[in-house]
Amino acid sequence: MNRLLRLALLMLTVGIIIPGTASATGGSCSGFASGACPANIPNGVTSFYFIDYAGGSDSNAGTSESSPWQHLPTCANATGAATAHTSGSGEGWIFKGGVTVDDRCWPASLPWGGASGAPDYMGPDPGWFTGGSWSRPIFSGGKGSGYNSNTGSLLSDAAHQASYLVLDNIEFTGLYWSGTNCNVNFNACGYISWHGYLSGTGGNWELKNLYAHNVTHTAYPTSTDPANTGALFWMPRDAGSSFHDSVIDNSDGGADCCQGVYTGNVYNNYFSGLDNVIFNPSSPSNDETILLVHDNTMRNIATTFYPNNGSEPHGNCIHVFGTMPSSFNELIYNNNVDCTNVNAENLEVEEDSATVYYFNNVNTGMYQPNGYDTSSFSGAGQGGTYYYFQNTEECGVDPNAGYICVGLRNAASVFDYNNFGVSSNSSGGPAVLNHSGWSGSLTSSPNNSKTCGGITTTNFGGTLICAPIGSGNGTGNLNFTETYPFAPLDSTAAATIGTAANLMSLCSTISSINAAAGSACLSDTTLGVSYNSADHTVSWPARTPVARPTSGEWQIGAYQFASGGAPQAPTGLAAVVQ
Repeated sequence: MNRLLRLALLMLTVGIIIPGTASATGGSCSGFASGACPANIPNGVTSFYFIDYAGGSDSNAGTSESSPWQHLPTCANATGAATAHTSGSGEGWIFKGGVTVDDRCWPASLPWGGASGAPDYMGPDPGWFTGGSWSRPIFSGGKGSGYNSNTGSLLSDAAHQASYLVLDNIEFTGLYWSGTNCNVNFNACGYISWHGYLSGTGGNWELKNLYAHNVTHTAYPTSTDPANTGALFWMPRDAGSSFHDSVIDNSDGGADCCQGVYTGNVYNNYFSGLDNVIFNPSSPSNDETILLVHDNTMRNIATTFYPNNGSEPHGNCIHVFGTMPSSFNELIYNNNVDCTNVNAENLEVEEDSATVYYFNNVNTGMYQPNGYDTSSFSGAGQGGTYYYFQNTEECGVDPNAGYICVGLRNAASVFDYNNFGVSSNSSGGPAVLNHSGWSGSLTSSPNNSKTCGGITTTNFGGTLICAPIGSGNGTGNLNFTETYPFAPLDSTAAATIGTAANLMSLCSTISSINAAAGSACLSDTTLGVSYNSADHTVSWPARTPVARPTSGEWQIGAYQFASGGAPQAPTGLAAVVQ
């Protein structure tokens, strides 16, 4: 008999384990109590390990809900079969609903080994829970008496590079740190972090349906804020990664720190109690050609307790900048942003040479004088190209701000079209302020001159008026307290705002970049998401968008007036979600 054949038969007989394979085979769909995989399990996930931190045992097989492990395999306090496990592709770690994984587990590694068509998964079985009804499994940092995340995030892939990873329907709470490592270590002071920020390795992460809250820390100088150099969820920034349909609400914690999420595709989320919702610096990864931030609701932007080693004087709702190439596009649309802080800028755009499209956004509570700040990064290009159109913004809320809607700085090329500004600030200045040293270009249409409290406003692509005092909703008045803030829901209000040339050609350009964004451009705003504070979930859209007319003029601002006094559903449009 051939010697190689005899060796192969011997290996099969004695069960030699070939190095590099998983150390065990997980359970199948029959391991779920229902006898079948629930609908939330992604395609390609076929091997399962079940975890019940309250009632499981690491001496169990872990391959069914009737015999779960206590710990996820990478828990710091895992034992037995759990700690001996090696992660593989297509593997699911299933957590019992309503059970808390406490601070003794951290730091832990994320599952690794996921592949295209066979991702790794962390999430629940909606039919397996403690208590009278299902709730998310809970990952707790223990707050002040628990794990100090200054040494590292609760979960990361610092030990094993993770790719093709899905995290779903988990509650994160009790994040805490005391220390200054947040400003120098991207893997610290967060719930989840990616190790490959500098190396560019790993990717294709999807985080969805999460609820994160209750972040605390010691005061400066004992602690520093990671907002400009880290995030609560620091993810790969590549073409395949996304963060969506989630809630980050830190109103029950410090409500004074932190960037919410870092990645290249952020949509259908609710953010509150942060000082930077999205702050995306640096160059894109090799396969990333686009940044997408859309259909999010952002509230209660806070002043940082210690901003970026003192070099940044305020937080921002959305802040994007970097040395992006001219071929890189950023699409920011359909967001509902309420900054509500005198030190927070609504939008700070600083690009070297990238192109930014910002449209269908409703921005309220803009105290900062440069609520929409068009600047440029200090790289070689010294100025991106920014299209700012069909937005509604309540600007100049602070009477001491000096100017009202848009600030222009450095060398960016700015195109302002069909925007609607509303203000109660009768002592404000021009709608667009050309800073000293401004060397870019501004194209603005229509160039309507309006009077707000005796101040004539000019050079804004649209209309600026003072908010009339009234009840709104059918009386021709425009107020924040209407069903939709400053929405033209009747013909009187619509006539006050006015119309301008349609932007079908600009939508066509956007469609060639991203079909979903191009489709959104053809309708008015969705106004982000609605937030259910009882179960901490979001529903999208917050408002049914109205189709823009295919010919003729469009309503100025984020809303399109629909005859009949109420928004009508668009027709002939295919909804596309990234």
